[in-house]
Amino acid sequence: MKKIVKNLVLFVICMVCFTNCDSDKYITIYIPETANVQLEFSANQLSEYLTKIYPSYSFPISKGISSISHSIHLDIKSNPNSNELNNNNNIAGSFSISNKENRGFIIGTDEQGVLFGVYALLENLGYGFFISGDVIPKPKQVFDFEAWNIIENPTTEKRINFNWHNFISGCTGWDLEHWKKWIEQSAKLRFNTIMVHAYGNNPMETFSHNGIEKKNRLPYIHCKRS
Repeated sequence: MKKIVKNLVLFVICMVCFTNCDSDKYITIYIPETANVQLEFSANQLSEYLTKIYPSYSFPISKGISSISHSIHLDIKSNPNSNELNNNNNIAGSFSISNKENRGFIIGTDEQGVLFGVYALLENLGYGFFISGDVIPKPKQVFDFEAWNIIENPTTEKRINFNWHNFISGCTGWDLEHWKKWIEQSAKLRFNTIMVHAYGNNPMETFSHNGIEKKNRLPYIHCKRS
């Protein structure tokens, strides 16, 4: 019986030591309890890309508010629990990245701002985002919040990435996966609007998405050459 108790005590001591030694290797990303799919996506992107830079760390995602050290917080300005935003610009996509008491904050004026803040931070950490793909920086050994000090206010409401249609060398020959990648990379470059060229006789000239019909449909005028 004494041997069992002794082994149990040793096991508990080892677990406590292991937890204390590795506690700083877990950097929890917190999002609000009411977080929608956009904020969840932002948190997932941040966790995925930080793990590639800091492979010896884990970045789990949790809902709620926490004041623990070594944590990351994603939120929007309109949330009454968010008081870390030093950005008074109300243009969609604005964000503030800051650090305080060994905690990191990415606060946007809206969900779009939070996502753009995530990508801006990753660029500051060495990532390169291009339409053709991503450039991943060399892995780092130690995680810190030194680079967490960015404020970005867009100067225009719409930032448009225009993809010219109707040429085989361009997006005319794309499959669905190519379109998805182009849209994803456009977001990483902080475009908030995409545009494609199409004539009125193109099937995509009119469409619906999630039950919403495309607006501002223009009449197609066919001009005969003389």
